[in-house]
Amino acid sequence: MQSCYFSSVTPLLFDALILPNAEPCPYVCMVHQLVLMWFAFLYQEKELLEKHNLWLDEELKAKVKNLAELRKTNMDEEARMSARIAEVSLCDLTHDG
Repeated sequence: MQSCYFSSVTPLLFDALILPNAEPCPYVCMVHQLVLMWFAFLYQEKELLEKHNLWLDEELKAKVKNLAELRKTNMDEEARMSARIAEVSLCDLTHDG
C-alpha cells in the first residue's frame, strides 16, 4: 500500500482499539486496514481535485484573457465604424449643400 499523510495518523486509532497487554483482534486489524485504504483513497481524491482545480483555474484565466482581447477588438472595430459613419455623413452634408 502506498504511504501517505494519513498512514501516520491511523496507528493512533489502531492503538486506541487494543487493550493493554492483549493480542490485537483480527477484526481490529481488518478495520485498521480498511481505515488505511479509505485514507489513501481520500488522499488520492484530494490530489485529483487539486489538479482539476488548477486546470480549471488555467482555463478560466485563458478565457478571461480571450474575452478581454475580443472586447478590445470589438471596441476598436466599433470606433472605426463610427468614425467611418461620421465621415460619410459629413461627406453627404458637404455635397448636398
